[in-house]
Amino acid sequence: MVEELGFDGIKLILESTGNLDTCWSQKRIDDLNRLCKSYNLEVSEFALFQDMVGGLADLNPLEKERALEHFESGCKMTVAFGSEIVNIAPPWPAGMTSSHFYLPMFIRINAPGVENYEPKFKMRLQEDFNWDAH
Repeated sequence: MVEELGFDGIKLILESTGNLDTCWSQKRIDDLNRLCKSYNLEVSEFALFQDMVGGLADLNPLEKERALEHFESGCKMTVAFGSEIVNIAPPWPAGMTSSHFYLPMFIRINAPGVENYEPKFKMRLQEDFNWDAH
């Protein structure tokens, strides 16, 4: 399939913390590794979406620690897939909001959870946003 199209590798993505133990179990990683090898594909990178690492920008030390643990899990998965690249979505500062939950998915105007679609992506800071703290 993918190999027949001329690709040498694929990118795998860990979308949310809820997928840590379900979609990305050790058995699943092993199965995907076997599948990739059967098609002569390498995992070019392993990506972690905003939900995984968003807490890195949080001022709450517990949220930051949790995000570091998720990042560590993602790094271990990257190694398990034999990749050398971890790709993370840059965390937004706490208190920043937008009309969409994740900028790269903004092109999906009919995405679940998107209300009042605006053609121009806007991010808003709360009025008491503390630049120095961030």
